[in-house]
Amino acid sequence: MLYRNIIVNDANMQGRLTMPHADLLPTNSPKAIRFSRDVNSGVQLTQPLRPIYPRSCRTTGNLLALESIFSDAVSLSVLKRPIPAALKRYLAVHSPQHTHERAQRISVEQPEFAAMLQDFPVKDRACLEDELRALIELFATLSDSHSVGMRLCISHQQSCPRFHVDRVGLRLICTWQGPGTEWLEHADVDRRFLGFGSQGVPDECSGLLRAGAQIYRMQTFDIGLFKGEL
Repeated sequence: MLYRNIIVNDANMQGRLTMPHADLLPTNSPKAIRFSRDVNSGVQLTQPLRPIYPRSCRTTGNLLALESIFSDAVSLSVLKRPIPAALKRYLAVHSPQHTHERAQRISVEQPEFAAMLQDFPVKDRACLEDELRALIELFATLSDSHSVGMRLCISHQQSCPRFHVDRVGLRLICTWQGPGTEWLEHADVDRRFLGFGSQGVPDECSGLLRAGAQIYRMQTFDIGLFKGEL
C-alpha cells in the first residue's frame, strides 16, 4: 500500500507516532509504502491491468478493531471517530501560523509535551495534551512499547514531494487540520517506478500509478495505522 500527505491552500497540521523497535512487526506482514506528492488528476494513466490483490485497508469505528493491523492481509487500519469539538476549537484559534515541526522520544508512563508544544498557548491547551496522550497510549498498547517517537508538524508546503518507502515497523498518523493522508491499494501501484525508478519524471507520468488507480483519503481526525517496509 502507498500513502501520501498533501497540502492544499491552507496549512496542514499532523501528528505521527513511530514504533521504536522494528522487530515488533511480524516478519510475514504485508508491506506498506509511504509517499507524499502533489495532486494532479488530469494525467491519463496507460499502464497494464492491475494485478489482483485483496484489499489491504480496514476501516472501523471500533477502537479494538485497530488490532486488525496485525493481520497478514492488512497494511492499513483506519479508525473513524467523532471530531473532538474542544480540540477543533482550540486549534482553529491557537495553531501557529508559521511552520512548526518538533520531534522527540516520549515516555509512555510520563509523557512530557512542553518542548513539543512550546508554540501553542498554555491556556486551554489541555485538550491538545489529552489528545496526544491518548494517541501515545493507543500506539504503545498496540506496539507493546515503553516509549514512542513522535513528530508534530504544521506545514504550508509538502515535506515529501515524491512517493517513498517508510522504513519503520508501524506508524500512526493523524491529521487535525487540512487534507488528510491519501493512500493507494497495492494493486494500483507499479513499484518499479518508485524512487530512482521514476527517472525524475512526476509520479503521475512515470508509470507508478496503474490504469484505473483509485486514490483514497483519510478524513481530518481519522487515526491511521500503517505498516512500514523494512
